Amino acid sequence: FSVNANRDLNNLEPHQLLNTDSESVESHDSTQKSVESIYRLFKKRGGGADGAIIGVNGSIRVQCMVKILSALEVKKRNFVDFGAGDGRILLAAIAVGASSAVGYELPENSAHQLLFNAVRESVFIDKHISPPDTQWSRAEWKGKDIDKLKQLPASTSCVYTFWVGMPLDTQEQILNLCATCHTVDSIAVFRDRKWSQPEE
Repeated sequence: FSVNANRDLNNLEPHQLLNTDSESVESHDSTQKSVESIYRLFKKRGGGADGAIIGVNGSIRVQCMVKILSALEVKKRNFVDFGAGDGRILLAAIAVGASSAVGYELPENSAHQLLFNAVRESVFIDKHISPPDTQWSRAEWKGKDIDKLKQLPASTSCVYTFWVGMPLDTQEQILNLCATCHTVDSIAVFRDRKWSQPEE
């Protein structure tokens, strides 16, 4: 992971991501529970697949997602996910207080959008996932080729992307989009620890 000023989340302890006062610990626990609930709904609606399976749904576990959302400080900010897959991270970001969450995925992967829509509809009904005033409609899954995007949505402030299996040209496009958006101040990149050379 790389977030803000090249902080490496793999080497950070939980107390470095969050303040250690009781309010922050409670907030972290709440974030963990919200993200776990989102993952459970995706697993239920998706026939049992989850982020623990390599190559499925971004292969990212709940604990990693909590670290990413905390480090990006998504609360009251506009979040973008490049390579959104089924969109679980979009709903997780909204659950922990993001103002908006937009995810881009290849149009040919539109089956992911069906799952995203089904889970988003479920969270409208389930009041235990996050506060009742959560604006789930502010999570949006877009079937668009990242390589063809001209700019990020207005006021995008934090970006997440899962680079495993993503072509180098697309990675460069994401970095260019972020560099030309003056409101982006933090980026998290997830890459496989075996992937030591980006050129590979």
